[in-house]
Amino acid sequence: MRTAVALALLASVSPAQADEAQQLETKIANCLRIPVDVEGPTFRVIFEITLDKTTRAQKVEVVEYEPQSDVAAKAAANLAMQVKNRCWPLGVKKSPIRLTFSIDLPS
Repeated sequence: MRTAVALALLASVSPAQADEAQQLETKIANCLRIPVDVEGPTFRVIFEITLDKTTRAQKVEVVEYEPQSDVAAKAAANLAMQVKNRCWPLGVKKSPIRLTFSIDLPS
């Protein structure tokens, strides 16, 4: 399985200040490593993060992913686990937050 450093677009769908959203996007994108064996021009995952009282990611749920395949489903679950266990920055106060991860795949 190939591994790609996620130079991804993460966009907050919830209302947040632009600077905070940009900082959050940058911190998460710099942390992620995604296994990519997905066919198609783009791998995209929308997930929702619920925080606990200490601002840690308590729950990261995959809301939607594409392309629709078993490989993409496994990659989306891997992404959610990374966000929860190692990539979520402390100090974010808005919860829940819905984010989109998208990366163009090599053809």
